[in-house]
Amino acid sequence: MILVLQIIKYSPKYYDSWNEFVLNSVNGTFLFHRDFMEYHSYRFEDYSLMVFDNDKLVAVFPANIHENTVYSHQGLTYGGLIVQNGERTTNQLKYFEHIFDYLTNQQIAQLIIKEIPVFYHQYFNDILPYLSYVTEAKIIKSEICSAIDLAAPFRVSKSILRDAKSAKKKGITINETDDLSFFWEHILTANLNKKYHTNPVHTYDEIALLKHRFPDNIRFYELKLDNKIIGGTVLFINKDVVHVQYISGLKDYRQLGGLDLLFTELMKYFQNTKKYFDFGTSNEDNGKKINQGLLFWKEGFGARVCTQKTYSFSLKNNALESIYL
Repeated sequence: MILVLQIIKYSPKYYDSWNEFVLNSVNGTFLFHRDFMEYHSYRFEDYSLMVFDNDKLVAVFPANIHENTVYSHQGLTYGGLIVQNGERTTNQLKYFEHIFDYLTNQQIAQLIIKEIPVFYHQYFNDILPYLSYVTEAKIIKSEICSAIDLAAPFRVSKSILRDAKSAKKKGITINETDDLSFFWEHILTANLNKKYHTNPVHTYDEIALLKHRFPDNIRFYELKLDNKIIGGTVLFINKDVVHVQYISGLKDYRQLGGLDLLFTELMKYFQNTKKYFDFGTSNEDNGKKINQGLLFWKEGFGARVCTQKTYSFSLKNNALESIYL
């Protein structure tokens, strides 16, 4: 079948079409909903694209622009081409070909894509490495993601189980709540300031706004001892994947095993409704260094790694027209 493709830059009139497409896609998450993407629109100039075949929407491409480079996406954990289940490989490559041509015509010199980890795809759909190969793209960053396959046998270490049991005996409790204020200011932000001289990716106002917009997708679990909040985690919950967005605990209480208790219980809670439990990355220095202690702790729950790569495409190297026999 001959494709009649057109690339259109996203505008608010496509709000409903975009969101419905993402909801029914094979690799989209709630991070690509326009209400999530636009919470920080004052920081990132949107350059999202939509691919139409005649009048039918067949792909969306969340992106922003900075100077002469388009990113997918600087304000999100990942990006790339979002498609429907069953979309043919050659069609996806043609969508990219037209996106590359569109960007070239707009005098864009470079496209950077941070890939969606493979376990976020509802069905196997891993075209980006091949695309990078045939276009001679560069891998400019590679990070280690740790995730647990909740449907497969996984083994939690004896030390974590022991510490979780001990924490429960000490009276540490887990509570889901909508109030993140104390955790955000006095635990998470304070710890990041002290150890890394940085702040959370989201401000408190931003995470509160996002939680209000996506109450089923963003959930907060706190740890308490003697009615005092001593730690917690913020989870981003997608169709099949639970992602740990933030973890933190008060230093004086870390040896009590509260975080071990928290995550053993959360894994049990989500085991029958989700496929993967994503602990996120364990890298520093733009992916070149591994936080061994953090990685060791995650693997103690049974997590195993995959890599998340960031690719840089020079739009002068659009060789996609010549790959078909």
